[in-house]
Amino acid sequence: MDWRDWFFSTPLVTRSVMATVVVTFVFSPFFPLIIDGIQICPYYVLTRLQVWRLLTPVFYCRSIISLIFQLIIFNRLGVRKEQEQGTLRFGATFILYELLINSLMCASAILLSILHPNFLSPEYHARGGLLPLLFTLGTQKCLSNPNTQTTFLALTMPTIYFPLFLLGLFVLLGESLLEAGAAVAVGYCYHYGHLNSIFPTTEWLTEVEKHPLVHRFIASRRGYVDLEQAASNSLPVTAPPEGAQGVNEWSRFMRSTLGDGEATDGQGAAPGAPRAQFPGRGQPLGGSAGEVAHAPTVARPPWGPIPASAPAFSLGNQLPPASGGARSGDIPHSAGSDSPLCSLHCSLLSLAF
Repeated sequence: MDWRDWFFSTPLVTRSVMATVVVTFVFSPFFPLIIDGIQICPYYVLTRLQVWRLLTPVFYCRSIISLIFQLIIFNRLGVRKEQEQGTLRFGATFILYELLINSLMCASAILLSILHPNFLSPEYHARGGLLPLLFTLGTQKCLSNPNTQTTFLALTMPTIYFPLFLLGLFVLLGESLLEAGAAVAVGYCYHYGHLNSIFPTTEWLTEVEKHPLVHRFIASRRGYVDLEQAASNSLPVTAPPEGAQGVNEWSRFMRSTLGDGEATDGQGAAPGAPRAQFPGRGQPLGGSAGEVAHAPTVARPPWGPIPASAPAFSLGNQLPPASGGARSGDIPHSAGSDSPLCSLHCSLLSLAF
């Protein structure tokens, strides 16, 4: 398949986000001031009201290794979610997730600044990228199977607690607690219906989809998934046979074991929607909604060594105060440890989700 065919066959929002991330990464060395202006920094958001930073950090990635693996995982999750929800709903969900994650991170920075004032300094920048969004989407996937047991490496735990386990593991490996914790919290709040009031309803999205401007500039583009098509792509609800048992192998190192009379289910198009159930089967994340696979395999990227300078516990990227105050070019890169650490993080995400 030609790369153009693959690109335009990818749903609209998913491919637009991926293309924007790649373009931003390619031009980041030539426009450091612009890159500094799109990263999430609680100081600039709260004191200078640069509210666009609540939405733009997702488009900036620090290293080529983390860029590749984050794009692979987002493509797998994003394609399926957009096919099941529709382009308008998935686009609105994407924007709201970013706003909620970064707003919660800024609120947490205010509270934690009592213990560590650097959280509200101009030198503090979070990592950004697609990783927080992947945490939220992965949390939703885990919570869609609340009655299953998940085995990761040699540990077995209820699937509903697996996102918290990954959160603790990533923080110990040096991930930002503010970003990852906010992303997991948003995933839990969405699953339990605490965010239903701020997400658009199907009736409102249907009216927006019929608007002439939306039809002309958005709905007419290749890869657009309308609400009617998304409804037909949704998985049918099937009752599992009595006493059904099985194992859903998600990877070589992790599996979700079904209990008596339980089955795994897919992700619905909206909160509170009925869930599809399968007796001991899994579904590949990147495939279409109608495809079912017994044991989807995930390519294992190389595991980079963790450098000795990598912190064992981190609340985010912190820089020592620069002489003369913050400068526009003071972008908090972690050149010595960011690439191997992000590679390990993305490897764990690809194994888990």
